[in-house]
Amino acid sequence: MISIEFLYFFVPVFMALYAVLSPKIRGKLASLASAAVVCWVHPVGMIPMAVSVLGGYIFGILIYNFRGKRHKQTVFLICSLILNIGAFALFVPLNSGSSLIGLITDSGFIKGASAFGLSVYTLHSISYCADIYRGRYGCRHSFAQIAEYILFFPVMCAGPVLRFDDISETLKTPVISFAKISDGIKLLLVGYAKKLILADAMFELWCDVKAIDLDSLPALTAWIGAAAYGFALYFSLWAFSDIGRGLGLMLGFDIGKNFDVPFAASGISDFVKRFNISLFKWINDYVFFAFDSRKKILRFAGIFIVSALGMLWYGVGLNTLLFGIFIGIFIIIETLIGERLQKVNAHIRRIAVLFLLLVTVPVLASENQSDAFAYCAAMFGANNVTIDIMSVHLLRIYLPLLAVCVILSSGLVEFIKGKIENMSEYILTIIQPVCVIALLIMCTSYLISADSIPLSLLF
Repeated sequence: MISIEFLYFFVPVFMALYAVLSPKIRGKLASLASAAVVCWVHPVGMIPMAVSVLGGYIFGILIYNFRGKRHKQTVFLICSLILNIGAFALFVPLNSGSSLIGLITDSGFIKGASAFGLSVYTLHSISYCADIYRGRYGCRHSFAQIAEYILFFPVMCAGPVLRFDDISETLKTPVISFAKISDGIKLLLVGYAKKLILADAMFELWCDVKAIDLDSLPALTAWIGAAAYGFALYFSLWAFSDIGRGLGLMLGFDIGKNFDVPFAASGISDFVKRFNISLFKWINDYVFFAFDSRKKILRFAGIFIVSALGMLWYGVGLNTLLFGIFIGIFIIIETLIGERLQKVNAHIRRIAVLFLLLVTVPVLASENQSDAFAYCAAMFGANNVTIDIMSVHLLRIYLPLLAVCVILSSGLVEFIKGKIENMSEYILTIIQPVCVIALLIMCTSYLISADSIPLSLLF
């Protein structure tokens, strides 16, 4: 989604067709666009996509038709889970760059396949069947409507993860307006700016730090690198979320915020709730509920399991699994000493959260866990070097961008934005177009000068 072709060709052409079509058939165009994007990335991605759509549609009908016969509904729900999870496990890219199906078949064409949107449409298909099983709503017999929901292309890259009943009414006859299109374009360009200007620069900073020999890595440089990787991941996910919300608005859908200033959280559990809100709610509603018990052992086991599994959504690998395990451990400890923590000053707790996240970032960022622990040791002065010329050089180059990242992640901009929105309409009509044009020019220059760094490279 981050390309000059997508911004200047796909979006204008698609929106022109979407605008002239009848609201009743706009959904079909969106489904075709989703399939086209998946096929364009790699044709093999059409296989798990078809599995999720057909599985959701067929099992949704079967589960609904056998209401009142709980055991049969349970069998069909389990079948839908096996089908979706199986497709995800077979086609999700591994750290090796291949997928399980590629390793099994030993096919060069399949080995390098990328199933675009797999992590999102798998969850959509599962939640649709699970909600019918729970009786939240009945099934839909319109295949096109189910396909549009499961393959809702604005959010296919990295969410937000949607619920069917949140957008089901809009799916029937999506209505667009100039106001929504305008707001959508602004949000789309803001997302592009976050990815191209901030996330990519922070990833380059991380790469500069990573290139330094671990045996001579200064402590300050190690902390800078950990912060850079954290910001690269955060702003990449935030960017794709904004792009998805912006495209959704342009199509007539109101999609909620997916991030709520997570780095201002006063606890690890609070951080998890604020970071990728839609994924947290999905895991809480469809996975953690099975462990939600008064028995502490079962509840803690649930926290541990869902933390580990939740991180696998971002990428399947030992690094993401270990990072999820650490998050689970932090949350369990936090739960055990919760009453004592509440007595600690909120600002001190926020600093402690940032410290814990920075210390564990190398586990997520490193392919080799021995390197991760060596990196963590360097952060605490194991190499007996605190600062060197490279540390000063990196700070001189990247300090302004690091400062911008800190300000944006602190929530200060949201506060200022609220104040600006209270200004008179006359001032806003001048400020907003200027900002949009400036963002478009900046994003275009970045797209022309260099390729955007794929999100998958962060894991």
